[in-house]
Amino acid sequence: MLTRSSVLGTALGAIACLALAAKSSDDPPAAALLSRCYVTVIDDVLVPAREPGSLIEVEAREGMLVSEGAVLARLDDALVQLELQVAEADCLAAEEKAGSDIDVRYARASADVTEAEYQQALDANVRFAETITLAEVRRRDLNRKRDDFRVEQADLEHRLSAHAAAAKSAQAARAAAILERRKVVAPVDGMVIEVLRNRGEWVELGDPVLRILRIDRLRVEGYLNVGQFDAEQVADRPATVEIKLSRGRTESFSGKVVFVNPIIEANGEYRVVAEVANRERNGQWVLKPGMQAEMTIELTSAAPNDGAVERRAANGTTPISE
Repeated sequence: MLTRSSVLGTALGAIACLALAAKSSDDPPAAALLSRCYVTVIDDVLVPAREPGSLIEVEAREGMLVSEGAVLARLDDALVQLELQVAEADCLAAEEKAGSDIDVRYARASADVTEAEYQQALDANVRFAETITLAEVRRRDLNRKRDDFRVEQADLEHRLSAHAAAAKSAQAARAAAILERRKVVAPVDGMVIEVLRNRGEWVELGDPVLRILRIDRLRVEGYLNVGQFDAEQVADRPATVEIKLSRGRTESFSGKVVFVNPIIEANGEYRVVAEVANRERNGQWVLKPGMQAEMTIELTSAAPNDGAVERRAANGTTPISE
């Protein structure tokens, strides 16, 4: 038979268990699990031809890992090579001319002579009147002024030569840039997954030649319910991505949330994107675009309403109990 004290003890124990369960259910979760995620790429680039022409080299092959800036194909550039050589020769000649001031120095020397001759005529007539005829004085004065103008003209020509040299240098740089544009280069690090043009084919400006995927770093996208998790709880937080492989094997990857979509969809969910570093095994990348994955996001330790409570306390108001 149950005694009064045993019944009371059982009741108190049940109340304590219920209180502990209620407290546990009120504790905010430490992580968010996104079970239906997909692996996508960060960079998926169709590499275009930057100039029209015929492809004379295609070095890229499907599956090739390439670095940013690597030359993967080349258009016929024989004519551009000649244009560059002409432009560089013209630039060199213009720079040589601009660097020489012989004409300026000669003009100044000639002006010094005519100035001296004119002063001699004036001095002679001061000592002995009409030693030099007025006509001769005027001729020497004209020669002096003419050579002064020649000095100004030589200075102008020298400045124009410098401008011409700069223009020739720009033309040479333009020819070099056009030559560089006839190369098809990798815009990002990644893997060539498709070669769209072959050697000997003609391409127009903007025609795609190759397709490159960045594979060393990938995105994982999933959805969270706005009623369960606030955006500030997951933004910029560490994330762990797990994928299932053949024969029941699993692999985990560490990453970080890089984007939380501010748009809430009709079902009350919003998109969350994390970036993770991929890794190789036996010459193959483990994580592949299109895979399904699970993602666990470490949530912030603060409860969603902690900030509002602190603001109300700072304002001297008391939060309304719910």
